[in-house]
Amino acid sequence: MSQDSTETSVAAAQHGGVSHLRPWRKGESGNPHGRAVRAVKLFEMMVTDFGELTAVESALLLQACRLMARSERASDANDAVRLANASARLLATLSKKKRKPGRPASTLDQYLAQRTTEGADA
Repeated sequence: MSQDSTETSVAAAQHGGVSHLRPWRKGESGNPHGRAVRAVKLFEMMVTDFGELTAVESALLLQACRLMARSERASDANDAVRLANASARLLATLSKKKRKPGRPASTLDQYLAQRTTEGADA
């Protein structure tokens, strides 16, 4: 940043660039909507499905939950789809890591056959 642009920024701030802003009152929150709890709730619901997570995996899951929560609030459909797809990619990465080695994922036909035999036994 050059000296001229710094002086311009300072001059703009002094001449009303921040005149519309007001300082926070004592005890007033800087975030009027509070902490984002939807992402935390999603994380708590999903963490049990993945079992024990490392710190990195936990951070990835939390980021996926944040992206999901943002996609729910997105006003633009393109943004909502973009955020949901990014979240889905993170979750797919996590589920691939958490799949037990040596045990292939069951196909839909195998799952239905298993459910049918369990239902007949009951």
